Amino acid sequence: MSNGLSVSEIGCVEAMNAVGAVLRSGASVSVLVYGLDGGGQHEVAERLACGHLCMGEDERPCGVCKTCGAYTRGNSADLLRVEPEGKSDLISVGAVSSREGSSYDGVPIADFLRVGPLVAPLKVVLIHEAERMTDAASNALLKTLEEPPEYARFVLSTGNLSRLLPTIVSRCLLIGCDLPDESNLPRSIAALSGGTNAVVLQLSEERFIEFVEDFSSWVHSLAKRSAIEAMRLSSDFQSFAEKYQELAKTSEDKDKADRAFRAEFLTLFANALGYELRKGESRLVRLAELVVEGHASVQGNVRFDFVCDSMFATAFQPG
Repeated sequence: MSNGLSVSEIGCVEAMNAVGAVLRSGASVSVLVYGLDGGGQHEVAERLACGHLCMGEDERPCGVCKTCGAYTRGNSADLLRVEPEGKSDLISVGAVSSREGSSYDGVPIADFLRVGPLVAPLKVVLIHEAERMTDAASNALLKTLEEPPEYARFVLSTGNLSRLLPTIVSRCLLIGCDLPDESNLPRSIAALSGGTNAVVLQLSEERFIEFVEDFSSWVHSLAKRSAIEAMRLSSDFQSFAEKYQELAKTSEDKDKADRAFRAEFLTLFANALGYELRKGESRLVRLAELVVEGHASVQGNVRFDFVCDSMFATAFQPG
């Protein structure tokens, strides 16, 4: 297992931008980094985990502080790595919470989070190959993902997003590493896809065409908008969110909560902002950070209109 901090070789520019936004925001948000095998999701997840542990004051992870040193040596007291094990090559429920008769010989997540951090600013649970969690383990993890201790951060990585329970996916901010070849995609879909082929396929469906074009153009215009337009932008954004839910909801989603659709839409927005930042629109950095905070707030059942108003008012305030 590699604990190195160098990820310069990874072709995951947007993913690394998203990691930076998460770390700068300080938001209590669970993150799921996904991609195809060898797509860099493991390394990006490690980078984010180390950044959460870092005691540096500027860019994190700094690579030189006490906690970064412990991470590099593989002996951080505030980091718990969870990976498939045993003959089954699965992550069992015993890895999540103590069970009588469990064969799991590591520290369960629930026990690890029972007390606060010992050295680092936060405690971090890093789950690699999250798709290998059993259904029992996934269900046991759900409540903690919904209401983690304030000092805890969850970082998950997976090479097969479709094998994760939808309830796990909906509780995380998604960062994609399997970026499609943008040269073969319309600009609007490249901007919103966030690196997942599943989203590319969804947004390419005929019913989404007008929405994708309109929303992508709207996001592209944000760098030129002013503070006086903040509440109008919030209203427009909420209208786009309603339209997305209307288009995305299927007969199989009858029990899917509104907040799950809102969280999905915020992920699309984060993808689009990351695309604009990569194209040089630096004015949108603060808004990208606030989207991370907004995602966490929506997962915490804060009213969506409040989240949107705060997000745009703060991002576009003068100075």
